[in-house]
Amino acid sequence: MRQFFFTIIVLVAMLLVALILEAGSIDDVDAKEVVCDGVRLKHIGKASLNVPLPPQMHIESGAATLCLEGARQSGCDLRISYFEYEPGDAEFYFDEDGDIEYRTQSGEPAMLRTMTGAIPRDIELSAELGAGNVSIAGMRGSESLVLEVGAGDVELTDFESMKNLVVECGAGEVTLFDFNVLQNAVIDAGIGNVVLREVRNIESLEASLGMGNLLLDDCDGNQVEANTGMGNVTVRDTDLDRLDVSSGMGNVVMQRSNVVYREFDLGMGKVIIKQESQ
Repeated sequence: MRQFFFTIIVLVAMLLVALILEAGSIDDVDAKEVVCDGVRLKHIGKASLNVPLPPQMHIESGAATLCLEGARQSGCDLRISYFEYEPGDAEFYFDEDGDIEYRTQSGEPAMLRTMTGAIPRDIELSAELGAGNVSIAGMRGSESLVLEVGAGDVELTDFESMKNLVVECGAGEVTLFDFNVLQNAVIDAGIGNVVLREVRNIESLEASLGMGNLLLDDCDGNQVEANTGMGNVTVRDTDLDRLDVSSGMGNVVMQRSNVVYREFDLGMGKVIIKQESQ
């Protein structure tokens, strides 16, 4: 059992190292300069992007903070900042496929630093970040949302419906709040907690955590499958048709919840059921 936990930690560490090496040398998401592809980028540029978008959008950066909100519009209304080699060197834009790209006058690299503003509320969005926090709110009728974050928190709030959600977070907390419909979701967290609050009509949720706690608070739906290396699974004020939990070390705590069918495979831990308010 001890070897199992050690393996989990090693795999997570390798994932983080690989992501950071791929992105370049990054000291801090809020740093004033970074090294990208061996080039030191000492300047920060700013721009606005107000353009129509195709049905999909893709963002990729070694280290960036995203704060996006769905709006009833066909294009984006964004403010971005970015690292560049010299002042006025870089220009960022969306290509015909909805990918964020850049061009530079010097031929040196540039890197997206922050992106805030409004995007179409039904757009299919994907993002790959080596490091950085992600906050997305107000999506309506989106078919797909895929987020890959090496190190940083992910917060998704006020979603009318989401058909396919995939979140991979190496180190950081993943929070889902106020979902009316969540059809299919896969959440992988290496180190960090996963929290779902007021998530309704869950059709299928698969949550895998290396080290961290899973909390379902005031949720309902069909099937939830949780796999944890080390951490507790807490189900509070929640109604589910099925709950499957596999844990190397950790408790399953059920508080004022109704689960029709449950199956628990616990290495070191116990099941605690509390039906009364504490």
